[in-house]
Amino acid sequence: MGSSCEKALDLVEFTGSVTQAIPGPRVGQSKLPWILAVPLAYVGVSFVIALVKTVKKFNSPKYKRKKLVNKNAVLCKSIDELLQNGGNALEPSALKDLMQKTGFSMEDILRKYIRYALNEKPFNPELVASLIQLRKASVLDDSQVAEILNEISRRIVREKGPVVMDMSGYSEKGFKRKLAVQTLFGKVFYLSELPEFCSRDSSLIVKEIFGVTE
Repeated sequence: MGSSCEKALDLVEFTGSVTQAIPGPRVGQSKLPWILAVPLAYVGVSFVIALVKTVKKFNSPKYKRKKLVNKNAVLCKSIDELLQNGGNALEPSALKDLMQKTGFSMEDILRKYIRYALNEKPFNPELVASLIQLRKASVLDDSQVAEILNEISRRIVREKGPVVMDMSGYSEKGFKRKLAVQTLFGKVFYLSELPEFCSRDSSLIVKEIFGVTE
């Protein structure tokens, strides 16, 4: 410890000696030569500019979006692994750990995984059973789950539009887009009708959001 301090003091003393030995005018009342002041000032300004650029990068919408996408991927992969492990792997405690790891709320976790599953996985009895298991592990009440399904519906409609029954006159691209909306509506509506998933809470307005009538 003493040796380190002595070395540090020696370095300071050496640096000061070298600075004083450099000929030429000084900056104000200090002992710093102008010949050193200019490059040191340049280094200082360069550092500040680099720091500002770094802060701007980390606060840019593109960086934040990329960070969110990565967190979503970690979340969905983690839940997939919990479901694959079976047994009691998917418990409320496991989801609370994911909340701390990602910073998402329990509602966010359920909503994000449902959207991921509806878009990326075959909609079959196995998937439905997994979603029911996840919903139970979340320990959310029916009104919270109903609002999650409503929010998923709103996002789908914002991205792809409402359900259209008469698709005559649409281009091939438009037809496929509207067909995808119908398919997603069918999946969300199916979940909303399952007593094990959401007991027909009065706040459920999935059909209304998609523009579907009786």
